[in-house]
Amino acid sequence: MPGLVKLCGMRTPDDALAAAEAGADFLGLVFAPSPRRVTLEEAAELCRVVRQRQNAPR
Repeated sequence: MPGLVKLCGMRTPDDALAAAEAGADFLGLVFAPSPRRVTLEEAAELCRVVRQRQNAPR
């Protein structure tokens, strides 16, 4: 059984898209105080961008 890959600390749409396109199964977002922290609004935008790209015709 192959393992699953989760990459954490996504902050920008480019980071999230690169991770998804590289084959990450999950993307982690940091909400606790940290240099990688994102707001709920930023998190929603990252999710929207990745979902939009993943659902786009190829």
